[in-house]
Amino acid sequence: MPRSVSGTLENIFEDWYSYPQYYECFFREETPREVRFIEWAVRHLATISVRRIVELGCGGGRLLLPLARKGYRCYGIDNNPQALHWLRKRARKARLPVQAIEADLADFTLPTQVELALCTFNTFRHLLTEQAARQHLARLAAAVRPGGLYILGLHLLPLDIVEEAEERWSARWGRLKLHARLRCEGMNRRKRIEWLQLVMTVRGPQRTKCFRSRFPLRLYTARQFLNLIYHVSGWQISGIYDFRYDWRSPRKLDDDLIDALFVLRREERQFS
Repeated sequence: MPRSVSGTLENIFEDWYSYPQYYECFFREETPREVRFIEWAVRHLATISVRRIVELGCGGGRLLLPLARKGYRCYGIDNNPQALHWLRKRARKARLPVQAIEADLADFTLPTQVELALCTFNTFRHLLTEQAARQHLARLAAAVRPGGLYILGLHLLPLDIVEEAEERWSARWGRLKLHARLRCEGMNRRKRIEWLQLVMTVRGPQRTKCFRSRFPLRLYTARQFLNLIYHVSGWQISGIYDFRYDWRSPRKLDDDLIDALFVLRREERQFS
């Protein structure tokens, strides 16, 4: 078996979403800013009181747990049982009102209606077809009370896209050093799909683990996303921002917006 500078090297070909204790470290510093934005949106953009929140693609609860500490009743939906197990374990230990539900983003049921829904950092793009995306929005329109919000974040396709782009992140967790490399392996603009490979390395004093996963995401231009929203009744765009989560700097929906954060409001009219 090959050796690494930190001892034994272990290659794991498995979805990195199954290890939220590791991947959440890369976004930990952004969590307080996201929570502040969510609370601002609740106060200024929702037209009803918000007491219950659902996160679609909740993972291990990076956002839900701090929101539950603030007094919200929280529901998390994800199709990864390992991530949900991690969420339930942490919520139970902290005695927080969080219910984890294993379900698909396009086919889920909540035990009650909520006033706020969350889906950030491209999770929405795991819905690979127009039909799945529309079904997701329609299901959510039934789950969110009129006047409530859906905060939805995703990367839009820029006009000057580089098809083989790469991103890298680093983080620390105690004695562990974590590195991630996300690379676009290719895309099909006609089918609106890109294929990504993610390699996450976790280095400890005695062992290094290397997690490798590959997955597709749906592509959206600004126009394509608008077209989707307009064809699923029940939602209107209440505000547009970016991944800085700065409510003082709203954005226009144009071809310069890439890291898009939409605040949708649930309308009174019937949904389809």
